[in-house]
Amino acid sequence: GVTTIGRGAFYQTAGLKSVTIPASVTKLGYGAFVDSGLEAVTFADESQLTTIDYYAFQNCEALTQITLPAGVGSFWTDLVFYGCEALTDIHVAEGNTTYKGIDGVLYTADGTTLMFYPEGKTATSFTTPTGVTTIGQSAFSDNGNIESVTLSEGVTTISDQAFLFCGALAEVTIPASVTSIGTDAFYGCDALTAVNAPCNWDGSLYTFPTTVTVNIAEHITDADSY
Repeated sequence: GVTTIGRGAFYQTAGLKSVTIPASVTKLGYGAFVDSGLEAVTFADESQLTTIDYYAFQNCEALTQITLPAGVGSFWTDLVFYGCEALTDIHVAEGNTTYKGIDGVLYTADGTTLMFYPEGKTATSFTTPTGVTTIGQSAFSDNGNIESVTLSEGVTTISDQAFLFCGALAEVTIPASVTSIGTDAFYGCDALTAVNAPCNWDGSLYTFPTTVTVNIAEHITDADSY
Protein backbone atom coordinates (compact mmCIF):
# COMPACT_ATOMS: atom_id res chain seq x y z
CA GLY A 1 0.00 0.00 0.00
CA VAL A 2 0.85 3.67 -0.09
CA THR A 3 3.35 4.61 2.62
CA THR A 4 3.99 8.30 1.92
CA ILE A 5 1.84 11.19 0.78
CA GLY A 6 4.51 13.21 -0.96
CA ARG A 7 5.57 16.82 -0.90
CA GLY A 8 2.76 19.07 -2.09
CA ALA A 9 0.75 16.06 -3.29
CA PHE A 10 -2.59 17.85 -2.94
CA TYR A 11 -1.33 21.43 -3.20
CA GLN A 12 -4.14 23.89 -4.00
CA THR A 13 -6.74 21.17 -4.62
CA ALA A 14 -9.65 23.42 -3.73
CA GLY A 15 -12.19 20.74 -4.60
CA LEU A 16 -10.78 18.27 -2.09
CA LYS A 17 -13.20 18.41 0.84
CA SER A 18 -12.48 15.20 2.73
CA VAL A 19 -9.79 12.56 2.74
CA THR A 20 -9.22 9.23 4.44
CA ILE A 21 -5.55 8.45 4.92
CA PRO A 22 -4.91 4.70 4.43
CA ALA A 23 -3.56 2.74 7.40
CA SER A 24 -0.36 1.96 5.44
CA VAL A 25 0.72 5.62 5.27
CA THR A 26 3.59 6.39 7.65
CA LYS A 27 4.42 9.94 6.52
CA LEU A 28 2.64 13.08 5.38
CA GLY A 29 5.17 15.03 3.35
CA TYR A 30 6.09 18.71 3.34
CA GLY A 31 3.05 20.78 2.37
CA ALA A 32 1.08 17.66 1.45
CA PHE A 33 -2.33 19.36 1.66
CA VAL A 34 -1.26 23.01 1.66
CA ASP A 35 -3.92 25.46 0.41
CA SER A 36 -6.43 22.66 -0.16
CA GLY A 37 -10.18 22.81 0.47
CA LEU A 38 -10.06 20.11 3.16
CA GLU A 39 -12.88 20.17 5.68
CA ALA A 40 -12.31 16.73 7.19
CA VAL A 41 -9.34 14.39 7.58
CA THR A 42 -9.82 10.80 8.72
CA PHE A 43 -7.07 8.33 9.49
CA ALA A 44 -7.99 4.70 8.83
CA ASP A 45 -8.17 2.29 11.74
CA GLU A 46 -4.77 0.89 12.72
CA SER A 47 -3.08 3.92 11.13
CA GLN A 48 0.70 3.51 10.93
CA LEU A 49 1.35 7.25 10.62
CA THR A 50 4.40 8.43 12.56
CA THR A 51 5.59 11.57 10.76
CA ILE A 52 3.89 14.84 9.79
CA ASP A 53 6.22 17.18 7.92
CA TYR A 54 6.23 20.98 7.95
CA TYR A 55 3.23 22.79 6.49
CA ALA A 56 1.33 19.54 5.82
CA PHE A 57 -2.02 21.27 6.38
CA GLN A 58 -0.99 24.92 5.96
CA ASN A 59 -3.84 27.24 4.97
CA CYS A 60 -6.46 24.49 5.04
CA GLU A 61 -8.89 27.23 5.97
CA ALA A 62 -11.98 24.99 6.16
CA LEU A 63 -10.49 22.26 8.36
CA THR A 64 -12.25 22.32 11.74
CA GLN A 65 -10.82 19.38 13.65
CA ILE A 66 -8.38 16.50 13.42
CA THR A 67 -7.53 13.41 15.45
CA LEU A 68 -3.85 12.46 15.47
CA PRO A 69 -3.19 8.71 15.27
CA ALA A 70 -1.54 6.87 18.17
CA GLY A 71 1.84 6.53 16.45
CA VAL A 72 2.41 10.19 15.55
CA GLY A 73 5.60 11.52 17.09
CA SER A 74 6.85 15.03 17.68
CA PHE A 75 6.24 17.61 14.94
CA TRP A 76 6.31 21.38 14.56
CA THR A 77 2.66 21.92 15.46
CA ASP A 78 2.24 25.60 14.64
CA LEU A 79 3.82 25.17 11.19
CA VAL A 80 1.84 22.05 10.29
CA PHE A 81 -1.45 23.85 11.01
CA TYR A 82 -0.39 27.40 10.13
CA GLY A 83 -3.26 29.37 8.63
CA CYS A 84 -5.91 26.80 9.63
CA GLU A 85 -8.17 29.59 10.78
CA ALA A 86 -11.24 27.38 11.30
CA LEU A 87 -9.41 24.70 13.29
CA THR A 88 -10.97 24.48 16.75
CA ASP A 89 -10.00 21.05 18.04
CA ILE A 90 -7.05 18.71 17.91
CA HIS A 91 -7.71 15.29 19.39
CA VAL A 92 -5.22 12.50 19.97
CA ALA A 93 -5.89 8.79 19.62
CA GLU A 94 -5.55 6.67 22.72
CA GLY A 95 -2.10 5.17 23.13
CA ASN A 96 -0.10 8.10 21.77
CA THR A 97 3.01 8.50 23.93
CA THR A 98 4.00 11.94 22.59
CA TYR A 99 0.81 14.00 22.80
CA LYS A 100 -2.57 14.22 24.40
CA GLY A 101 -5.55 16.46 23.76
CA ILE A 102 -7.54 18.23 26.45
CA ASP A 103 -10.63 20.13 25.30
CA GLY A 104 -9.19 20.32 21.79
CA VAL A 105 -5.86 21.79 22.95
CA LEU A 106 -2.64 19.84 22.29
CA TYR A 107 -0.25 19.02 25.16
CA THR A 108 2.74 16.76 25.59
CA ALA A 109 1.62 13.35 26.86
CA ASP A 110 2.80 14.15 30.38
CA GLY A 111 0.75 17.34 30.40
CA THR A 112 3.69 19.62 31.19
CA THR A 113 3.87 21.54 27.91
CA LEU A 114 0.99 23.25 26.15
CA MET A 115 2.02 22.70 22.54
CA PHE A 116 -0.76 24.16 20.44
CA TYR A 117 -3.94 26.13 21.00
CA PRO A 118 -5.81 26.01 17.67
CA GLU A 119 -6.14 29.22 15.69
CA GLY A 120 -9.89 28.84 15.26
CA LYS A 121 -10.83 28.32 18.91
CA THR A 122 -13.56 30.83 19.74
CA ALA A 123 -13.27 31.00 23.54
CA THR A 124 -12.40 34.46 24.85
CA SER A 125 -10.63 33.30 28.00
CA PHE A 126 -8.33 30.44 28.94
CA THR A 127 -6.63 29.19 32.10
CA THR A 128 -3.81 26.67 31.88
CA PRO A 129 -4.53 23.35 33.58
CA THR A 130 -2.65 22.33 36.71
CA GLY A 131 0.62 20.61 35.83
CA VAL A 132 1.54 22.78 32.86
CA THR A 133 5.06 24.19 33.23
CA THR A 134 5.80 25.39 29.69
CA ILE A 135 3.89 27.32 27.06
CA GLY A 136 5.40 26.02 23.83
CA GLN A 137 6.83 28.06 20.98
CA SER A 138 4.07 29.81 19.00
CA ALA A 139 1.51 27.85 21.03
CA PHE A 140 -1.26 30.48 20.80
CA SER A 141 0.00 32.32 17.73
CA ASP A 142 -2.57 33.86 15.39
CA ASN A 143 -5.61 33.05 17.52
CA GLY A 144 -7.78 36.13 17.02
CA ASN A 145 -10.46 35.39 19.62
CA ILE A 146 -8.68 34.92 22.93
CA GLU A 147 -8.97 38.04 25.10
CA SER A 148 -7.74 36.88 28.49
CA VAL A 149 -5.19 34.24 29.49
CA THR A 150 -4.39 33.16 33.04
CA LEU A 151 -1.23 31.15 33.47
CA SER A 152 -1.59 29.00 36.56
CA GLU A 153 1.01 28.77 39.32
CA GLY A 154 3.61 26.23 38.23
CA VAL A 155 4.19 27.65 34.75
CA THR A 156 7.90 28.49 34.54
CA THR A 157 8.49 29.11 30.83
CA ILE A 158 6.72 31.15 28.18
CA SER A 159 8.49 30.22 24.96
CA ASP A 160 9.40 32.35 21.94
CA GLN A 161 6.42 33.83 20.07
CA ALA A 162 4.02 32.00 22.38
CA PHE A 163 1.25 34.57 21.87
CA LEU A 164 2.44 36.02 18.55
CA PHE A 165 -0.26 38.04 16.78
CA CYS A 166 -3.05 37.24 19.24
CA GLY A 167 -4.82 40.35 18.09
CA ALA A 168 -7.67 40.30 20.66
CA LEU A 169 -5.54 39.47 23.70
CA ALA A 170 -6.11 42.25 26.22
CA GLU A 171 -5.12 40.78 29.58
CA VAL A 172 -2.55 38.23 30.75
CA THR A 173 -1.95 36.97 34.28
CA ILE A 174 1.58 35.73 34.97
CA PRO A 175 2.32 33.69 38.11
CA ALA A 176 5.30 34.00 40.46
CA SER A 177 6.64 30.70 39.13
CA VAL A 178 7.56 32.15 35.70
CA THR A 179 11.32 32.50 35.29
CA SER A 180 11.66 32.77 31.51
CA ILE A 181 9.79 34.63 28.77
CA GLY A 182 11.03 34.10 25.23
CA THR A 183 11.70 36.46 22.36
CA ASP A 184 8.62 38.14 20.88
CA ALA A 185 6.38 36.12 23.22
CA PHE A 186 3.71 38.84 23.03
CA TYR A 187 4.66 40.47 19.73
CA GLY A 188 1.73 41.74 17.68
CA CYS A 189 -0.69 41.60 20.62
CA ASP A 190 -1.98 45.05 19.73
CA ALA A 191 -4.97 44.92 22.10
CA LEU A 192 -2.88 44.01 25.15
CA THR A 193 -3.34 46.64 27.85
CA ALA A 194 -2.98 44.78 31.17
CA VAL A 195 -0.44 42.31 32.52
CA ASN A 196 -1.10 41.07 36.02
CA ALA A 197 2.31 40.24 37.45
CA PRO A 198 3.37 38.68 40.77
CA CYS A 199 4.94 40.65 43.59
CA ASN A 200 8.34 39.17 42.68
CA TRP A 201 8.04 40.40 39.07
CA ASP A 202 11.38 40.89 37.38
CA GLY A 203 10.86 43.55 34.73
CA SER A 204 13.89 42.31 32.84
CA LEU A 205 12.07 39.09 31.90
CA TYR A 206 10.17 40.85 29.15
CA THR A 207 9.81 44.42 27.93
CA PHE A 208 6.17 45.20 27.23
CA PRO A 209 5.16 48.20 25.07
CA THR A 210 4.39 51.43 26.91
CA THR A 211 0.70 50.90 26.05
CA VAL A 212 0.65 47.96 28.49
CA THR A 213 0.07 48.50 32.21
CA VAL A 214 1.93 45.98 34.37
CA ASN A 215 -0.05 45.51 37.58
CA ILE A 216 2.32 44.15 40.19
CA ALA A 217 0.65 42.29 43.05
CA GLU A 218 1.16 43.58 46.56
CA HIS A 219 3.40 41.49 48.76
CA ILE A 220 1.40 39.54 51.33
CA THR A 221 3.20 38.11 54.35
CA ASP A 222 1.48 34.76 54.04
CA ALA A 223 3.66 33.11 51.39
CA ASP A 224 0.80 30.90 50.24
CA SER A 225 -1.10 33.99 49.12
CA TYR A 226 1.59 35.33 46.81
